[in-house]
This record gives sequence, C-alpha cells and structure tokens, in this order.
Amino acid sequence: MINILKSEFYKLKKTKHLLISIILVAVIAVLQIVLIEVLFNMLASMMDERRSQMFLAIKDALNLTGSGCLFEIGENDAFTPFVIIISALVVTNEFSCGSMKNILARGISRNYIVISKTIISAFSAVVLFIVYQVMLSITATFVSGWGDMGKSLGQFITDCLLVEVLNIILVVLLSVFASFISFTTKRVSLSIAIPLALALLLPNVIQILNSMVQMALSWLDIRYIWLPTFLLTSCNIIHTNTAWIVGITGVAEIILFTLISMLIFRKSEIK
Repeated sequence: MINILKSEFYKLKKTKHLLISIILVAVIAVLQIVLIEVLFNMLASMMDERRSQMFLAIKDALNLTGSGCLFEIGENDAFTPFVIIISALVVTNEFSCGSMKNILARGISRNYIVISKTIISAFSAVVLFIVYQVMLSITATFVSGWGDMGKSLGQFITDCLLVEVLNIILVVLLSVFASFISFTTKRVSLSIAIPLALALLLPNVIQILNSMVQMALSWLDIRYIWLPTFLLTSCNIIHTNTAWIVGITGVAEIILFTLISMLIFRKSEIK
C-alpha cells in the first residue's frame, strides 16, 4: 500500500495538475477579494450619499475581512471545479491511457487502487482548500484589514478550527464523490460534468428545501441534508449544536462512497 501511494504521489507531481491548480486557485482568491472591493467602491461612488452609505453597509455585512473570510462554510465555489477536475483526472487517466490494465496485471489489489486514488484526490482537495483559504484571508486583510473578531482570541481560534475542520470534511467528501463517479463512468467528461453539476446547481434546490424544513421545524435549527453533505449551502454552525452532526455525516459519507467505489471497481471489466 505504501508503494502504491508513493507511485500515486509521483504521478501527481509529474502531471503538474495540482501545481497548476494551486496557482490558479491562488490567483482566483486574490482577484475575488480585489474585484469585490473595487466593484463596491466604484458603485458607491456613483450614488448619492445616503444610498452610498447603505451600499457600503451591505459590503460591511459581508465581512470581507481577514477574520471574516475564515468563517465561510460550504460556499467556496471558486475552487470547487479544480477539486472535481483533479479527482476525475487522478482516476480516469489510468483508464484512458490503458495503464489500469497494466497495474492490475502486477497483482495489485483493486481495493488498494481505489483507496490510494481516493487518498490522492482527498490530499489534492485539502491542499487546494488551504491555498484558497489562506490567500483569501491574506488578501482580505491587506485590502480591508483583519476586522473585529467580536470574541476573545481563544474563542475565535476554537470557532475557526471548528469551521475549518468541517470545511475540510466537506471538501474531502466532494473529492471522494468525484472519484466515485470516475470509477463508475471511467470517462473524464462525465466524471467532471456530473459532480460539477451537483455541486453548482443543486445548492439552489437545497436552499429551498432547507427553508421549507426551517419553516416546518423551526425549533430544530439544522440546515443540512443527509446526502450529499458537500452540497451544504447554509449551516449556522457556530450558533447551533449541529456541527458534530454535520461532521459525523460527512465522514460517514466519505466512507460510504469509498466502499461503493471499491465494490464497483471490483466488478468492473478493464479493457
């Protein structure tokens, strides 16, 4: 298993898919903050004083500061396509170039192959998330300052760690789901299109469902659906007791999609 992982990391380094994605994600994170700042200031300058103040108040409510950018949950759509693309390429490249048959001919367990591919996909996803989050926070701090934490340093660090752990679980789940689609379809186009459509289109539907649930069960402040958790779009983690539910659900789904991928790949015919 160790040798398989070493081989997979070597392939990841050789293809430079992750390196290119890291650069693009970093640039996107910087541009995201800068463009929002420029756009808000430009539009505010075109309005009268009263409307300008209202417009800038909306901007302040977004909390695009260094500390504020650390508390985005399930809304990092900017790097989502890169996570899906890398996860799809890690798996489907072996099928498209015919090397998967050679790997199996060496007597390597199919389960080990699935696990190693899943680990590489998850590793790439976490790296992209960290780069995006760090660049987003650094740029926001440079443009708008660190901001008011609104709590003690200890509480801020605790809440921040909670949010980032949940975010990492969601990001890993997205990569594992993309790997699952890749092992199922074995085609790079479908392996990218299906998870991307689910990640970018369904959140709107989920928001409607979440609103309906909130209205029906206002006493139970939970804003998530069970499958898949990575489509979480609005979860007030810091102010509710649902963090552990989301975390456990996400980990359970990671294990579930990995086991399904192993089952599918075990019964697949490799040409």
